[in-house]
Order: sequence, then structure tokens, then C-alpha cells
Amino acid sequence: MSGRRTPRGHVPLPPAGRRPHALLLLLKQTYNVTRYRVTRYIHHVTDAPALRPEEELIPLEKVHELPMASPDRKALNSAALGKLLDKIK
Repeated sequence: MSGRRTPRGHVPLPPAGRRPHALLLLLKQTYNVTRYRVTRYIHHVTDAPALRPEEELIPLEKVHELPMASPDRKALNSAALGKLLDKIK
């Protein structure tokens, strides 16, 4: 086995030439988790997600009440994501 493995439950994006539409990058976030450096890219996707039976959508006005990790909270409170959420409301 060589190369990177895809984490369980993670679906990688298809290569750029085979994506059905361009993804709009909203936020690039870099942070540390123990000795590792993590880079997260948050894209705006207009297609409705396919939910599993145990999943549910949370209304935007209730998202801030949820407990979440610090990097997630920082992303949620970012200016770029805030502008998009203001347009959606």
C-alpha cells in the first residue's frame, strides 16, 4: 500500500478537471492539532446535502448555540463565512 489513505467517512473531491462545477473557496484555515499542522478549506456548495437517517440540518440561527471545537467556532465566526450567511438569510 502506498500513498495517502482516505480517512473513514471522508469522500475526496474529484480532480479539478472532472468536477461538475467550480467550487468557490470561502475560507482557508490553518491550525495545530498536537504536533500536526492542519489546513482546512471551506467551499461554498449550492447543492443540497444528502443526509443519512441519523443526521439533521440545524437552522442558521441555532448553530451558534451548539458546542464545537475552537477551530470550528473560528471558522463559523470568520468574516468570509459571515458574509455568505448574511446573503443566505
